[in-house]
Amino acid sequence: MQQRLLPGLLLVTTLCTGFVSGAAGGAYFIAVSKPRVAVMQLPPAPTRDSVADLVERVMPSVVSINILSKAASDPFNDHVVSASGLEQIAGGSGFLVSSDGMIVTNRHVLAGKDLEYEVLTSDGRTYPASVLAIDTVLDLAILKIDGADFPALELGDSDAVRPGQSVIAIGNALAEFQNTVTMGIVSGINRRIWAGDDEASAEILEEAIQTDAAINLGNSGGPLINLDGKVIGVNTAVGDLAQSVGFALPSNAVRRAVDSVRQFGRIIRPWIGIRYDMEDGGARIAKGTVREPAVLPDSPAAKAGLKADDLIVSLDGEQLDIDHPLAGRLAKRNPGDVVALKVERADKQIDIELTLGDREPTE
Repeated sequence: MQQRLLPGLLLVTTLCTGFVSGAAGGAYFIAVSKPRVAVMQLPPAPTRDSVADLVERVMPSVVSINILSKAASDPFNDHVVSASGLEQIAGGSGFLVSSDGMIVTNRHVLAGKDLEYEVLTSDGRTYPASVLAIDTVLDLAILKIDGADFPALELGDSDAVRPGQSVIAIGNALAEFQNTVTMGIVSGINRRIWAGDDEASAEILEEAIQTDAAINLGNSGGPLINLDGKVIGVNTAVGDLAQSVGFALPSNAVRRAVDSVRQFGRIIRPWIGIRYDMEDGGARIAKGTVREPAVLPDSPAAKAGLKADDLIVSLDGEQLDIDHPLAGRLAKRNPGDVVALKVERADKQIDIELTLGDREPTE
């Protein structure tokens, strides 16, 4: 992109001439010129750009992810062919969270069959990547590349994020412009959104962070960073019919997924087994159908006696509402935990104890 240079400002120095008069009975003027003094203009003192310094520090931890197809290449298309001879069909972003090569990205970046993945670091090195875990609740995935001493980013506290604070998004914009940097603010917190892809699959994302930092195709999986250089979110979705409306998964949910992979080798999620919608008063269990019951058979909810149309008001005394969704409360628990639910049913309030299950991976 060509850059236009604005005209510089000119500093103009004026030399003044002094006049002297004197001697009685006569008048005369002597023009006295001040000697010319050479003025040396020094270059402006170097300044530091704090944002640029921050980006320079975190950039080595941000990676581009190339999605490679094992299928035979069409000689008439314009897809890139990797060094391994596989066709590059798409791309996304990610970031390192451990020195041994653990990478966070979005699940939808990896979606597809018969695919392979390679990671491109900011210094131009390429690594084959394997999938460690897929999150069945959040749009998250964990990749792994072989190596040591990788620069990892620190996960910040997304619960401390405030609307209006400055943030930076970095990613592989349009799967073509690696290490693209955009800056904006947090536009909102605790957003509950439906996110889908071109293949019409969709999921509900809870407690998402809204930002006006530009997030484009290919930015998926890249970090949303605060001015301390810590990750507060994973860039995931954009508003389809809007400008500057992007969403990121909160870092605290990401941390729990990463810790689970480190400890158990997979992402473990506590599970109730209900279909529900959040409303002002709590989590309303759906009506359900014969083919899609609201309370799944043999689930923890069914065993505890929950029924369709129940309104779960609180969990362990913590109020549930649109800003404090059930999924967020559950994410802080572990399978096997016993939780106390307060439930409204037919204008009556009842107390139910429920033992959380372990949601098995579905991918």
